[in-house]
Amino acid sequence: GQVQVAERLLAALRVQKENGERTIARNAMGRFEVSAEHKMARLYGIIGWAKMQLDDFEGAEMAYSEGLRLSRKAHGEEDAEMQVNRSVCLIRRGSFVEAQHVLLRLLAQARGLQNGNNLKGVAGSALATKRRVLAVLRQLEEEYERLLGELRDELTEQDHLEHMVSAVDTLVGDDGSARPRKGEADSRKKNRGTTGRRREGESTWAAQARLSASSSDERLRSVSSVGSNLSALASGA
Repeated sequence: GQVQVAERLLAALRVQKENGERTIARNAMGRFEVSAEHKMARLYGIIGWAKMQLDDFEGAEMAYSEGLRLSRKAHGEEDAEMQVNRSVCLIRRGSFVEAQHVLLRLLAQARGLQNGNNLKGVAGSALATKRRVLAVLRQLEEEYERLLGELRDELTEQDHLEHMVSAVDTLVGDDGSARPRKGEADSRKKNRGTTGRRREGESTWAAQARLSASSSDERLRSVSSVGSNLSALASGA
């Protein structure tokens, strides 16, 4: 397949480079010499794209990373097309924060807001680069929304579980014996707001259920905050 052909060409290029042979390329104007890194970077881009079509996003991300390294070495520039495709791989692998960092940095470069390496734009255009980056940022926003939905469902389940455990906990102690009701109201009032530690008179499994729900709630607030910031950045770009 395409990956195997590209890998054979890469192996041949490595041998040429080790032997000090010239690397020749052709276009409509004729033949000209290029660096081995230039041709190898393009081949890694081909491998990355082929592996994306096979849903091998880990392999594709590794290929794009190597292609970008060689592109910087050969030309001292960032290849926006490979960076965007790499960010898609990161999203599909669940590395949302890293993908967000790559995309927002590319967007800033395309808008001329950030200095850095020269940027080889998508189709050679800053406008095309901006449009492509914004499209992938919207994909990332959708993934954040999906994750938020899953966390909300988890919180709902945890909330139901905590209510069930609390109801049982008022009747049964750690040793399975019936819990006395005397002083229950005063105990509840005393322990109100004591999140993060086991409350007085609370069984071990009730405390675990309550703390698990608290942890899910923290995750929900964190992801919601990141998703909101991303949406604002994408819409204002």
